[in-house]
Amino acid sequence: MYDPLLDLSEIYVGLDKDERLVGVGVIFKGFALPSVIVLGDEEAIERELLNYIVQNLDENFITISSPDKLSLFEEVAQIKGYHYEYQMLLKENISFEWDKYPVEKVRGRVAEELDRFYRDNKAQAWNPIMLECGPYYCLRQEGKIVSAAGVHFATSLIAQIGNVLTAPAYRGQGFATACTGAVADDLSSSNIPIVSLFVVADNTPAIHIYKKLGFEKEREVIFAECKPN
Repeated sequence: MYDPLLDLSEIYVGLDKDERLVGVGVIFKGFALPSVIVLGDEEAIERELLNYIVQNLDENFITISSPDKLSLFEEVAQIKGYHYEYQMLLKENISFEWDKYPVEKVRGRVAEELDRFYRDNKAQAWNPIMLECGPYYCLRQEGKIVSAAGVHFATSLIAQIGNVLTAPAYRGQGFATACTGAVADDLSSSNIPIVSLFVVADNTPAIHIYKKLGFEKEREVIFAECKPN
């Protein structure tokens, strides 16, 4: 996790007998449901961390994990639902002509308007603190924001594009492509070596957009909602 998201996170660590770090677990509490991730040198370490974390949760939570780790979560929680997603990496920054669209970088008072846009359209992975993490771009029609894209986090080493959303009445006009292209250009100009995003595996239109911008599929993951036992 990275600043400022650390302020919304609980971090648990696993140490061996020599006090060497062998595992990390995180609860991120910035979404409607907490997000849980565990990483360890061995599956047994991940299991122990996950058991401890879930004991401290009294509500449903979400997780993104590799498909082979879903069984770990099934040991400590009921899987309420899940779907497959692809993680895609920016391999070649293809210069999409997003500047032909009325795209603007989110600054100042526009941040409040963007927050309302995401809330009105029920964005599941949005938290206003993400505006402090990296660039956001939006597009207006008739004076109101109808499409936007930004990041979940961005550091000098890695950035995660997210919150790509267009209001239903304005879809199919290239607005999401323009906003995402603007974000990708911004991150690339900052020389961040790894730029990635997640997309639902059966969302063919979105995958087509990302490929057009230079993203390629890297791996398949599972997004699951879980209820503690």
